[in-house]
Amino acid sequence: MNERLALYLDLLHGGRDAVLATHAQAMPGFPYASQVRIVPDERHRPVMLLSHLAEHARNIAADDRASLLLQ
Repeated sequence: MNERLALYLDLLHGGRDAVLATHAQAMPGFPYASQVRIVPDERHRPVMLLSHLAEHARNIAADDRASLLLQ
């Protein structure tokens, strides 16, 4: 396995905290970031639960670009 991929998978499966950043709708041009809990699925994709009431959900509905920082 590629060394970089192995490092990424170790990071993904080793932690549960991440920072999700979306494009703020309330303040256009600025990011909205907060800590989220994640769990990887069987295909190594980070999964998180977001309420439809959450600001992130509204931001993603308007602009689906986002970033995820694993801790």
